[in-house]
Amino acid sequence: MANILTGGGVVDIRGSIGGSTFAKNAAGIYARAKTKPCNPRSPGQEARRTTLSLLTAYWRLTLNQTKRDTWEAYSMGTTWKNVFGNVITIPPISAFVRTNALRLLVGDTIIDTGPNPPGHAGNPPFAVTKVVGSQKISITSIGLPWGSGDPHDYAIFHMSLPDSAGRLATPKTWAYLGKTGSPGSFPFLMDAIWPFTNATRVIIALTHMDEAGRVGSRVLQEATVPL
Repeated sequence: MANILTGGGVVDIRGSIGGSTFAKNAAGIYARAKTKPCNPRSPGQEARRTTLSLLTAYWRLTLNQTKRDTWEAYSMGTTWKNVFGNVITIPPISAFVRTNALRLLVGDTIIDTGPNPPGHAGNPPFAVTKVVGSQKISITSIGLPWGSGDPHDYAIFHMSLPDSAGRLATPKTWAYLGKTGSPGSFPFLMDAIWPFTNATRVIIALTHMDEAGRVGSRVLQEATVPL
């Protein structure tokens, strides 16, 4: 399904219609032939499906209405931006799954009640380098609002599939890299998921989830080669 933004014509379009897929990069909107990806059932995919099934069942069978209401208050009080940059809210169950999928990913426990007060966790800036010899990703700094000192105040990292240097499109393939609670010590080193060279482009995504379970948007940063 495609998302289309109109206004005196088509202003923006994302997604697929018929045999074409529409996307946008630094050069503008472009179309390519739609492909049907295979379903390799990788361990990562299977783990995500298991987590989604677990959390949706938990929402239906374990949470009572009072606790669901707290997630509704959180979701209605927390705004996000869609692919067009428009401000939106997400359903309560989506807010519950988003927070708790990240909690389970980093080895933490499920939060039953929605964060109070609601709101965005914030998007901390960070600096990252790639160390080719040891195939390490090195986080050299993370800014505010991460850094409360609570071990459950997480900076969660994903790595993109390495690509050609100079490529402008946002990566489509990501894998979980690691996390650090607060306070963290730097440089924070993580083993790369995929091999890379000095010439390949590697993007690291940081998602901030604070100790209350509030979640921020992904912050993307290209890993540079240390001097």
